[in-house]
Amino acid sequence: MSNASPSTVNSDGGPGGLCAEPEPTPEAAPTPTDLTLPPPADGEARPPVERVAPTPPPSSAVIDSVPWRATSTPPAEPPPPPIYQTPVEAVSPTPPPPPPPPTGPPIPGPPPPDVAPPEAAPVDAPVAVDEPASELTTDRASLAPQADATAGAEGPIVLAVLCPAGHASSPHSGACRVCGRDIPPQQPFQTPRPRLGQLRISTGGVVPLDRGVLLGRAPRVNSDLPPNARPHLVRLGSVDNDISRNHAEVVLEGWHVLVRDLGSTNGTTIALPGQEPVRLRPTEDQGIEPGTVISLADEVTLVYEVDA
Repeated sequence: MSNASPSTVNSDGGPGGLCAEPEPTPEAAPTPTDLTLPPPADGEARPPVERVAPTPPPSSAVIDSVPWRATSTPPAEPPPPPIYQTPVEAVSPTPPPPPPPPTGPPIPGPPPPDVAPPEAAPVDAPVAVDEPASELTTDRASLAPQADATAGAEGPIVLAVLCPAGHASSPHSGACRVCGRDIPPQQPFQTPRPRLGQLRISTGGVVPLDRGVLLGRAPRVNSDLPPNARPHLVRLGSVDNDISRNHAEVVLEGWHVLVRDLGSTNGTTIALPGQEPVRLRPTEDQGIEPGTVISLADEVTLVYEVDA
Protein backbone atom coordinates (compact mmCIF):
# COMPACT_ATOMS: atom_id res chain seq x y z
CA MET A 1 0.00 0.00 0.00
CA SER A 2 1.32 3.12 -0.97
CA ASN A 3 1.15 6.20 1.25
CA ALA A 4 0.29 9.36 -0.41
CA SER A 5 2.78 12.03 0.28
CA PRO A 6 1.61 15.52 0.78
CA SER A 7 2.10 17.57 -2.13
CA THR A 8 4.51 20.33 -1.88
CA VAL A 9 3.62 23.89 -2.62
CA ASN A 10 6.06 26.23 -4.10
CA SER A 11 6.87 29.50 -2.52
CA ASP A 12 4.79 31.21 -5.05
CA GLY A 13 1.74 29.22 -3.97
CA GLY A 14 1.87 26.85 -6.80
CA PRO A 15 1.68 23.20 -6.48
CA GLY A 16 4.57 21.33 -5.11
CA GLY A 17 5.18 23.89 -2.34
CA LEU A 18 4.23 24.38 1.31
CA CYS A 19 1.17 26.40 2.16
CA ALA A 20 2.05 29.86 3.40
CA GLU A 21 0.53 31.36 6.51
CA PRO A 22 -2.03 34.00 5.87
CA GLU A 23 -0.85 37.57 6.51
CA PRO A 24 -2.36 39.34 9.56
CA THR A 25 -4.97 41.95 8.82
CA PRO A 26 -3.89 45.43 10.22
CA GLU A 27 -6.10 46.65 12.96
CA ALA A 28 -7.86 49.98 12.59
CA ALA A 29 -6.50 52.87 14.79
CA PRO A 30 -8.66 53.65 17.84
CA THR A 31 -10.85 56.67 17.49
CA PRO A 32 -9.66 59.52 19.93
CA THR A 33 -12.06 60.47 22.57
CA ASP A 34 -13.61 63.91 22.05
CA LEU A 35 -13.07 65.86 25.30
CA THR A 36 -14.48 69.11 23.96
CA LEU A 37 -17.62 70.14 25.76
CA PRO A 38 -20.42 71.35 23.67
CA PRO A 39 -21.04 75.09 23.90
CA PRO A 40 -23.90 76.22 26.04
CA ALA A 41 -27.16 76.54 24.28
CA ASP A 42 -27.66 80.21 25.18
CA GLY A 43 -24.22 81.33 24.06
CA GLU A 44 -23.79 79.71 20.71
CA ALA A 45 -24.37 82.92 18.78
CA ARG A 46 -22.31 85.31 21.05
CA PRO A 47 -18.57 85.92 20.83
CA PRO A 48 -16.33 84.52 23.59
CA VAL A 49 -15.77 88.00 25.14
CA GLU A 50 -19.48 88.44 25.84
CA ARG A 51 -19.78 85.09 27.48
CA VAL A 52 -17.94 86.23 30.63
CA ALA A 53 -19.76 88.78 32.74
CA PRO A 54 -17.68 91.94 33.33
CA THR A 55 -16.27 92.35 36.83
CA PRO A 56 -16.18 95.86 38.34
CA PRO A 57 -12.63 97.15 39.16
CA PRO A 58 -11.54 96.98 42.79
CA SER A 59 -12.15 100.15 44.80
CA SER A 60 -8.62 100.19 46.17
CA ALA A 61 -5.32 98.52 45.67
CA VAL A 62 -5.77 96.55 48.91
CA ILE A 63 -7.80 93.34 48.67
CA ASP A 64 -10.60 93.54 51.23
CA SER A 65 -11.47 89.84 51.14
CA VAL A 66 -10.45 86.58 49.55
CA PRO A 67 -13.22 84.79 47.68
CA TRP A 68 -12.18 81.36 48.85
CA ARG A 69 -12.14 82.19 52.54
CA ALA A 70 -15.30 81.75 54.52
CA THR A 71 -14.59 84.58 56.95
CA SER A 72 -13.58 88.07 55.86
CA THR A 73 -10.46 89.72 57.32
CA PRO A 74 -10.48 93.34 58.56
CA PRO A 75 -9.12 95.83 56.05
CA ALA A 76 -5.41 96.40 56.35
CA GLU A 77 -4.13 99.76 57.61
CA PRO A 78 -2.94 102.09 54.88
CA PRO A 79 0.82 101.94 54.34
CA PRO A 80 2.84 104.71 56.05
CA PRO A 81 3.85 107.59 53.83
CA PRO A 82 7.20 107.15 52.19
CA ILE A 83 10.18 108.71 53.92
CA TYR A 84 12.09 111.05 51.67
CA GLN A 85 15.73 111.40 52.35
CA THR A 86 17.61 114.61 51.73
CA PRO A 87 19.43 114.24 48.44
CA VAL A 88 23.12 114.02 48.82
CA GLU A 89 24.97 116.88 47.16
CA ALA A 90 26.84 115.88 44.15
CA VAL A 91 30.50 115.57 44.82
CA SER A 92 32.53 117.63 42.45
CA PRO A 93 35.03 115.56 40.58
CA THR A 94 38.59 115.80 41.72
CA PRO A 95 40.46 118.20 39.45
CA PRO A 96 43.27 116.63 37.51
CA PRO A 97 46.77 117.22 38.88
CA PRO A 98 48.60 120.21 37.40
CA PRO A 99 50.99 119.49 34.59
CA PRO A 100 54.64 119.13 35.59
CA PRO A 101 56.74 122.28 35.21
CA PRO A 102 58.73 122.53 32.01
CA THR A 103 62.27 121.31 32.25
CA GLY A 104 63.61 123.57 29.53
CA PRO A 105 64.83 127.16 29.99
CA PRO A 106 62.06 129.59 31.00
CA ILE A 107 60.43 131.53 28.21
CA PRO A 108 60.61 135.24 28.92
CA GLY A 109 57.17 136.80 29.04
CA PRO A 110 56.12 140.36 28.44
CA PRO A 111 57.29 142.81 31.11
CA PRO A 112 54.66 143.65 33.74
CA PRO A 113 52.90 146.96 33.23
CA ASP A 114 54.05 149.84 35.31
CA VAL A 115 51.80 150.11 38.33
CA ALA A 116 51.85 153.41 40.11
CA PRO A 117 52.18 153.05 43.90
CA PRO A 118 49.04 153.94 45.82
CA GLU A 119 49.01 157.48 47.01
CA ALA A 120 49.17 158.02 50.72
CA ALA A 121 45.97 159.12 52.33
CA PRO A 122 46.06 162.82 53.17
CA VAL A 123 46.42 163.59 56.81
CA ASP A 124 43.67 165.74 58.14
CA ALA A 125 44.87 169.00 59.62
CA PRO A 126 44.22 169.39 63.33
CA VAL A 127 41.01 171.14 64.16
CA ALA A 128 41.49 173.97 66.58
CA VAL A 129 38.99 174.19 69.43
CA ASP A 130 37.40 177.60 69.73
CA GLU A 131 38.30 179.32 72.95
CA PRO A 132 35.76 181.39 74.87
CA ALA A 133 35.83 185.05 74.04
CA SER A 134 38.40 186.93 76.13
CA GLU A 135 40.23 190.20 75.87
CA LEU A 136 43.58 188.38 76.21
CA THR A 137 42.92 185.87 73.40
CA THR A 138 45.10 186.51 70.39
CA ASP A 139 43.49 186.52 66.97
CA ARG A 140 45.69 184.18 64.94
CA ALA A 141 44.44 185.65 61.68
CA SER A 142 45.97 188.98 62.61
CA LEU A 143 49.32 187.23 63.15
CA ALA A 144 49.27 185.40 59.82
CA PRO A 145 51.96 187.55 58.15
CA GLN A 146 54.37 186.88 61.02
CA ALA A 147 53.43 183.20 61.20
CA ASP A 148 54.22 182.72 57.52
CA ALA A 149 57.90 182.98 58.39
CA THR A 150 57.77 179.50 59.92
CA ALA A 151 55.62 177.93 57.18
CA GLY A 152 58.60 177.04 55.01
CA ALA A 153 60.58 175.38 57.79
CA GLU A 154 61.51 171.73 57.31
CA GLY A 155 61.93 170.82 60.97
CA PRO A 156 59.85 168.23 62.81
CA ILE A 157 56.20 168.96 63.63
CA VAL A 158 55.73 170.49 67.10
CA LEU A 159 52.98 172.19 69.08
CA ALA A 160 53.37 175.96 69.21
CA VAL A 161 51.72 179.14 70.41
CA LEU A 162 52.18 182.67 69.08
CA CYS A 163 53.06 185.86 70.84
CA PRO A 164 51.43 189.16 69.78
CA ALA A 165 54.36 189.69 67.39
CA GLY A 166 53.73 186.29 65.70
CA HIS A 167 56.81 184.48 67.04
CA ALA A 168 56.28 180.76 67.64
CA SER A 169 57.23 179.41 71.05
CA SER A 170 56.70 176.32 73.17
CA PRO A 171 53.15 175.93 74.59
CA HIS A 172 54.74 175.70 78.07
CA SER A 173 56.40 179.12 77.78
CA GLY A 174 54.82 182.13 79.43
CA ALA A 175 56.95 184.58 77.43
CA CYS A 176 58.11 184.64 73.84
CA ARG A 177 61.53 183.10 73.35
CA VAL A 178 62.41 185.76 70.75
CA CYS A 179 61.00 189.07 71.94
CA GLY A 180 60.15 188.22 75.54
CA ARG A 181 56.53 189.45 75.36
CA ASP A 182 53.82 187.66 77.29
CA ILE A 183 51.99 184.93 75.36
CA PRO A 184 48.17 185.31 75.62
CA PRO A 185 45.96 182.26 76.27
CA GLN A 186 45.30 180.30 73.09
CA GLN A 187 44.92 176.81 71.73
CA PRO A 188 48.28 175.25 70.68
CA PHE A 189 48.54 174.21 67.05
CA GLN A 190 50.87 171.94 65.08
CA THR A 191 53.54 173.52 62.90
CA PRO A 192 57.03 172.69 61.59
CA ARG A 193 59.57 173.68 64.18
CA PRO A 194 61.39 176.92 63.25
CA ARG A 195 65.06 177.61 63.80
CA LEU A 196 65.83 177.65 67.49
CA GLY A 197 68.66 180.17 67.13
CA GLN A 198 72.33 180.04 66.23
CA LEU A 199 75.81 179.44 67.67
CA ARG A 200 78.32 182.26 67.29
CA ILE A 201 81.92 180.90 67.30
CA SER A 202 84.74 182.89 68.86
CA THR A 203 87.06 182.06 65.96
CA GLY A 204 84.50 183.39 63.49
CA GLY A 205 81.36 182.08 61.91
CA VAL A 206 77.76 181.33 62.82
CA VAL A 207 76.05 177.92 62.83
CA PRO A 208 72.20 177.85 62.47
CA LEU A 209 70.27 175.65 64.89
CA ASP A 210 67.79 174.17 62.44
CA ARG A 211 69.26 170.74 63.32
CA GLY A 212 71.99 169.29 65.54
CA VAL A 213 75.65 170.33 65.48
CA LEU A 214 78.76 168.13 65.89
CA LEU A 215 81.84 170.03 67.15
CA GLY A 216 85.46 168.84 67.08
CA ARG A 217 88.91 169.00 65.55
CA ALA A 218 87.95 166.46 62.82
CA PRO A 219 84.30 165.51 63.38
CA ARG A 220 82.85 162.49 61.61
CA VAL A 221 79.31 161.20 61.35
CA ASN A 222 77.94 157.78 60.56
CA SER A 223 77.57 157.48 56.79
CA ASP A 224 74.46 155.30 57.22
CA LEU A 225 72.42 158.25 58.48
CA PRO A 226 70.10 159.83 55.90
CA PRO A 227 71.07 163.36 54.82
CA ASN A 228 68.12 165.00 56.63
CA ALA A 229 69.17 163.33 59.90
CA ARG A 230 72.85 164.30 59.80
CA PRO A 231 73.99 167.16 62.05
CA HIS A 232 76.08 170.13 60.98
CA LEU A 233 79.81 169.29 61.12
CA VAL A 234 81.88 172.16 62.57
CA ARG A 235 85.65 171.75 62.45
CA LEU A 236 87.47 173.80 65.07
CA GLY A 237 91.19 174.46 64.78
CA SER A 238 93.37 173.68 67.80
CA VAL A 239 97.06 174.68 68.05
CA ASP A 240 97.99 172.09 70.64
CA ASN A 241 95.31 169.57 69.67
CA ASP A 242 93.52 170.20 72.96
CA ILE A 243 90.16 169.79 71.20
CA SER A 244 89.22 166.16 70.53
CA ARG A 245 88.25 164.91 67.09
CA ASN A 246 84.59 164.55 68.19
CA HIS A 247 84.51 166.86 71.17
CA ALA A 248 80.90 167.91 71.88
CA GLU A 249 77.45 167.85 70.29
CA VAL A 250 74.45 170.18 70.35
CA VAL A 251 71.15 168.22 70.24
CA LEU A 252 67.67 169.60 69.48
CA GLU A 253 64.74 167.84 71.15
CA GLY A 254 61.44 169.56 70.53
CA TRP A 255 61.89 173.15 71.71
CA HIS A 256 64.92 172.29 73.88
CA VAL A 257 68.59 172.89 73.03
CA LEU A 258 70.95 170.44 74.79
CA VAL A 259 74.77 170.27 74.97
CA ARG A 260 76.47 166.87 75.33
CA ASP A 261 80.16 166.14 75.94
CA LEU A 262 81.31 163.16 73.83
CA GLY A 263 83.97 161.97 76.26
CA SER A 264 86.53 164.57 75.27
CA THR A 265 90.02 164.62 76.80
CA ASN A 266 89.96 168.21 78.08
CA GLY A 267 86.23 168.50 78.74
CA THR A 268 83.38 170.90 77.94
CA THR A 269 82.21 173.79 80.13
CA ILE A 270 78.96 175.75 79.93
CA ALA A 271 77.94 178.97 81.68
CA LEU A 272 74.21 179.80 81.80
CA PRO A 273 73.29 183.51 81.89
CA GLY A 274 74.11 184.90 85.37
CA GLN A 275 75.63 181.61 86.63
CA GLU A 276 79.11 180.19 87.16
CA PRO A 277 80.65 177.87 84.53
CA VAL A 278 79.95 174.15 85.04
CA ARG A 279 82.03 171.30 83.59
CA LEU A 280 79.93 168.60 81.94
CA ARG A 281 80.42 164.95 82.63
CA PRO A 282 80.93 162.64 79.62
CA THR A 283 77.72 161.83 77.73
CA GLU A 284 75.75 164.12 80.05
CA ASP A 285 73.07 166.37 78.51
CA GLN A 286 72.61 169.91 79.74
CA GLY A 287 69.86 172.27 78.58
CA ILE A 288 70.92 175.78 77.69
CA GLU A 289 69.12 179.12 77.22
CA PRO A 290 69.85 182.09 74.96
CA GLY A 291 73.00 183.78 76.18
CA THR A 292 74.73 180.59 77.35
CA VAL A 293 78.49 180.34 76.68
CA ILE A 294 79.96 176.95 75.69
CA SER A 295 83.73 176.42 76.08
CA LEU A 296 85.63 173.54 74.45
CA ALA A 297 88.92 172.68 76.25
CA ASP A 298 89.10 176.33 77.42
CA GLU A 299 90.27 177.20 73.89
CA VAL A 300 87.22 177.88 71.69
CA THR A 301 83.90 179.32 72.92
CA LEU A 302 80.46 179.42 71.35
CA VAL A 303 77.51 181.67 72.37
CA TYR A 304 73.91 180.55 71.99
CA GLU A 305 71.79 183.32 70.41
CA VAL A 306 68.18 183.56 69.28
CA ASP A 307 67.66 185.38 66.00
CA ALA A 308 64.51 187.45 65.59
